[in-house]
Amino acid sequence: MKRYVMTIALAAMLSTTSLFANSIDGKIGTSTVQGRIDNKTKFGFDAAIDYNLELDPFFSIAPQFGFQWASFDEKTGQSVTISGKTVDQEIAQDWYTFPLMIQAKIFPMAGMTGGLGGKPPVSPYLAIGGGWTWMFYESTTPKTDTSAEVTSREAFSGFAYQALIGSKFALGSGGLGPQSAVDLVLEAGYRGGKLEGEVNNNTVSIESDGWIIRAGVSYTL
Repeated sequence: MKRYVMTIALAAMLSTTSLFANSIDGKIGTSTVQGRIDNKTKFGFDAAIDYNLELDPFFSIAPQFGFQWASFDEKTGQSVTISGKTVDQEIAQDWYTFPLMIQAKIFPMAGMTGGLGGKPPVSPYLAIGGGWTWMFYESTTPKTDTSAEVTSREAFSGFAYQALIGSKFALGSGGLGPQSAVDLVLEAGYRGGKLEGEVNNNTVSIESDGWIIRAGVSYTL
């Protein structure tokens, strides 16, 4: 009985993927983080890959693997002496973040068609998702006249969420020739979460919040 049910479920999944065109999105852009010392907004590199499992023309489930890298210096508010000169102390920081999300995407204009019944030229969507995020943090305090260079590494993880609005732009829509399997993609939104990690045998929490803007392509399989 169990094998029979599994066979039916697999057949249903295969029939779904054959009825509706799945696609893969590749996007790059920028996103923000909040500095741990000065609490100011910093910009970094952001990228994501989505696999869109289209359940019907209006709705899809999209697992997403992302990557964020932010590199910047922050002033501590203290003065140090380097090569005999008194300067403001700065700590170099690198943030490496890996969000793994499951998204629900809604395409409210999916019922519209382009020329000759093809894809609409513009397909706006709303994407809401949640999942787990891993963040690796590295900071370097430079060498001074009285102290050596110090590098520390910390790891954090926790639940995160995101909400995005975006649009796909069809290539070749409305013309007499065939449409391209590639669409242009543009999206923007917000990602947030509270991550925790062990620092000096103590549990430390940090906020992983920031804005996102990305552009890329979507390829229909």
